[in-house]
Amino acid sequence: MAQRLLTAWLMGSILECMTCNPGGDIIPCSIDVHADPEWLRVLAHRRREPVAVLEAAIGRFQAAGVTPEIVESHLHDAGDRLYAAAASGRASWAAEFGGERVVALIAAEVSALASHLVTRAASIRAASIEVLLEEYSAVTVASSLGVARQKVYELAKGKVGTDFIKTTPWSSK
Repeated sequence: MAQRLLTAWLMGSILECMTCNPGGDIIPCSIDVHADPEWLRVLAHRRREPVAVLEAAIGRFQAAGVTPEIVESHLHDAGDRLYAAAASGRASWAAEFGGERVVALIAAEVSALASHLVTRAASIRAASIEVLLEEYSAVTVASSLGVARQKVYELAKGKVGTDFIKTTPWSSK
């Protein structure tokens, strides 16, 4: 399953690069064929981003001595250990994780995952609202969801894409 996801992600990246506009403001795409598949698996929530952004994130982790396994462990607990340490009030709380730089990088990755999941949830909600609007009035849908009628049409925009992660890191274990 992981191999199929990796292959699909790589094919999507290749197709993305093929549609780049070299004469426009878009920086030409590049794919690092030597990218560690373990990084690609751990950072699967970033597959919607340009390849250069993903490569830069991997580069920052590598420069700080952070491995995919370390990032995965923090994504798996959604930053719980980092939060507990930061909230503890202990001096040098970040040292056990590799220091402030490492903590900042990992916390940013937890945030990137959370953002991805929020976008995924919003697309699911949009798809369900779109179907509800085929059968019910906007007033009925709005009142049943607790939102303004005008907001229903805004919420219904969007589709569930296939480029979202299928499971959260904590549900795949």
